[in-house]
Order: sequence, then C-alpha cells, then structure tokens
Amino acid sequence: MSNLGKVSYSFEGEDLIAESLLRKVEIGRYLDIGSSHPIEISNTFFFYRKGWRGIAIDGRSDLVSLWALDRPTDIFIPCVLDEEDGCKNFWSFPDPTMNTCDEETAARYCSRFKADDWRVEKRVTRSATSVWMEVYGQDSPPPEFVSIDVEGYELPIIKGLVSATWKPPLMLVETKLFSFDEPFAHPVVSFMCNEHGYKIIAKTPLDTFFIDPQNSIFDWLPEGMR
Repeated sequence: MSNLGKVSYSFEGEDLIAESLLRKVEIGRYLDIGSSHPIEISNTFFFYRKGWRGIAIDGRSDLVSLWALDRPTDIFIPCVLDEEDGCKNFWSFPDPTMNTCDEETAARYCSRFKADDWRVEKRVTRSATSVWMEVYGQDSPPPEFVSIDVEGYELPIIKGLVSATWKPPLMLVETKLFSFDEPFAHPVVSFMCNEHGYKIIAKTPLDTFFIDPQNSIFDWLPEGMR
C-alpha cells in the first residue's frame, strides 16, 4: 500500500496513520507486542526505516534469527506477556499470527484445525513494563508508539503496561468485535478511555488508535479532537 509515495508495511495502512499522528516526533521509540515477522504485515518496520528503534516481543523463539537479520538494531525478545509475572497457557497454530494466550480465542481457532496441527504449552509470562524497563532502565519514559496484536489477549497486557504515571502517547490495539454503536462495551476501549483518559483518534476495520490527549505530542490537534 502506498500513500503520497510512502510505502506501508501494515495490514491496513496503520503505520502511515501512526506517522501522521506522530508528526511532531522526528526519531522516537516503539514497543511492538505480538510483532511476528520483522517486515511483513508489520506496524513498526516503516518507523525502523525512518530511524526509530525499539523492542519487539513475540512468543515465537524461531523468529530470533530473522529479526537479527532484517532488523539488527532492534531488540527482539521471544517471550509471553501478561498483566504480571507468572505462567500462562500459550497456543501455537499452523498460522503463527493466530498464536494466543486467550482461552476463548484459542478454542475458536482450535476448531479450525486437526488436533495434531496445534499445540499448547505452559509459558512463563512477564509484564510489558518490566521488559521495557529491563532494557531501557527504571526511569525510562514510555515509547512514543505501542502496537499490540495478540489475538484476544490485549487487555491483560495493556493492564501490565499502562498506569496513571506511565502512559505511551500513541497506542494501536487490535480490537476485534468493536462497534461504533457501543464503543465502550469493548473492554479494551472501556479500560483505555474510562480508566486512563485515552481518546480514540482513528480506526481501521481491525485496529483502534488511542492517544493520550494530555501529551504535548498531540497539541497540534484541534481541541475537539483531543
């Protein structure tokens, strides 16, 4: 996909929308959760090419060498995230973009395959914030851009990332089953907007863009949009 000569690597052009919203940030950092492939259907590769750097996290350890080859100056961490450190079931499928910790989503996906085509294993979990601070330090500010796509397990991960004092300015979250008629019925939207003051600024069929309206990055937006 291209827009005014720019090439998108995202599934629905999310990276170009994110660039527009982050127009005041020349070089920033990102946290890509559920990153999968370093280039294909990536929400952050566009920014990597612009000079941004950050952390990519995915449950697939087989991606380590690929990330080291294609994005050598990013930090790829093969781990499973949750609200806090602990242990969780992790389902793996023939299509790795379907991998998840969400039981309801996993049950639905399992029904699409033969029993020996998928597997489930116990995995140690960490919070997203603890991973970020281990790399960048306890006093590190949050990344300007966070992308989360974890097949139904977004909310627990967000709860382990966002707090009253640590709020990434722009968050892109997969929000399947979102309805414009009842947006706050979606648990991710309710948590982000009602509990932490984020605002929805843009939407694709699959994903929702949330901004922290108090962050000066977005002071170019008209008052009615933030």
